[in-house]
Amino acid sequence: MTCLRLLLSLVAATCVAASGAMAQTARGTVRDNDTGVPVAGVVVLALDSAAGVRARSIASAVGEYRVSVARAVKLRFVRIGYRPEEREIPPGEADLKTIDVAMHALTQMLAPVEVRANASCPKRDDASATFALWDQARAALLNAVVAREANPPRSVRIIYKRLRSLDDAIVEQLVQIDSTAVTSRPFLAVLSSEDFARGGFARDSSGMRQYLAPYADVLLDDAFIAAHCFHSRDGGPSRSKQIGVAFETARRQRGRIDVDGIVWVDTSARALVEVEFRYVGVSDAATRARSGGEIWFRQMSNGLLIIDRWHIRSAGANERRAHDEFGVIPREEGPIQAIEYGGQVVEAAWPDGLSWRAPLGRLVVRGVDSAGGPATGFELRLRGTNYSARPNERGVAQIGSLLPGPYRAFVTDTLLGRIGLAPSAPTKFVVARDSLVEQRITVRDAIQNFREFCGGGAGSDEALLVVRVRTPEGLPVTDAAWEVRRTRAPSRDYTEEFAHARHASPDGTLLGCLRMKKGDAVRVAVWREGQPIIIREEVLTSEAKAIGIVIPTP
Repeated sequence: MTCLRLLLSLVAATCVAASGAMAQTARGTVRDNDTGVPVAGVVVLALDSAAGVRARSIASAVGEYRVSVARAVKLRFVRIGYRPEEREIPPGEADLKTIDVAMHALTQMLAPVEVRANASCPKRDDASATFALWDQARAALLNAVVAREANPPRSVRIIYKRLRSLDDAIVEQLVQIDSTAVTSRPFLAVLSSEDFARGGFARDSSGMRQYLAPYADVLLDDAFIAAHCFHSRDGGPSRSKQIGVAFETARRQRGRIDVDGIVWVDTSARALVEVEFRYVGVSDAATRARSGGEIWFRQMSNGLLIIDRWHIRSAGANERRAHDEFGVIPREEGPIQAIEYGGQVVEAAWPDGLSWRAPLGRLVVRGVDSAGGPATGFELRLRGTNYSARPNERGVAQIGSLLPGPYRAFVTDTLLGRIGLAPSAPTKFVVARDSLVEQRITVRDAIQNFREFCGGGAGSDEALLVVRVRTPEGLPVTDAAWEVRRTRAPSRDYTEEFAHARHASPDGTLLGCLRMKKGDAVRVAVWREGQPIIIREEVLTSEAKAIGIVIPTP
């Protein structure tokens, strides 16, 4: 019994000690040594005796930080434009330790450091200065990673795909704007350091080659330094305050995709600006398409660094045409040389109240009827996107946060338009950054559109019915079986079969347009083999009725 009590006491003491260790925290303020001003965006690393990172955090807009120091022996403070600082963690049982630090700003971003170059790279006179700048760029990248983990913003983002011609013009542009979300996941498809060591910057999946971007996890890894040669690059007139660190693959391997590129740093603002890169070891077609990409960074006033836009491009000679709920998306004529995938942050907001919005384009459309008066019964859409807007009482509809590039605007009415049919003729326009585009579009009468779709109007006692079957993505379903039964309202005894077929029409409608009688009660049943039957019941009280049915994708 005594042994049992002793054992329980030891277990309890161990748990209390472990709990205390886990609760140990360091906090403090980081200031500039010369001015005493708080330094925002400093990455704080809690290191153990083997220099392993036990925890990490980032200083706030007023230089304050808080980080767990369980099993850590010292703190390391890192920020671009400053010399790294280290402080020992005072011993003791206190759960909260205060460690303030003053950081020394670098008088020059190219201060000499120890050279860690690949032995196979040519010797260069600028090696020491190059690696000094590389260390500063890596400090900024670390900021971006830790900021994403510790203080992610609520953001709205755009994802896009562009097809480019031989002369690099945009042939087709597909754009999706995401809803507001908070996430610590990277904004783009990035490569982990383990993936880099294992197979380079490309992966094959389902017969498709996917190119990945060289983001922080790779650029911060010592294996990347060991595999590349480095030299400095002057920014020239277009980058008057920037210096680049160019990196090139030291030894190319057959069948492996690597990257060469440049990391650009603004030495005046002491900020990371951009990473541009190109893929090496790719096919001739990919080389002609200038396969590669760019990642742009933006430094916020609270010291946090975010990726505000990026793109990756690859060869695209065999790219198929895209479809949406209205059919094939039009594209300019000409061969496709490159596919470009990219993203743009539209807006971001942090818990401390800081917010930022990208300077994007805006479209204002004035809808008018055939007599030139304001039209309000329409929805404004852009082909190949999920942008949409409804007009105000003056017939004016606006769409903001438009990515630069070409668009096709059209309007849909309140009947057929709701099921993705009979859009207006597209109006082409091009958007630039921080610009306003104004257009005037004539909106056709919804009933007139319906009559033309049905090949003529209904008689005084007739009702026109259009039923369209689509997938959840809005694409027409052409392989569903269906039937339509009717009776006279208010009866629900659907004994009379009006029409049926094994497959819908190419546009997803059930025989295009069905002519029935006002006062008819109809039951529409649609199904695919192996899926539940979907039934809709409606009473036809007006000249025109449009019904949309969504069935799951198999």
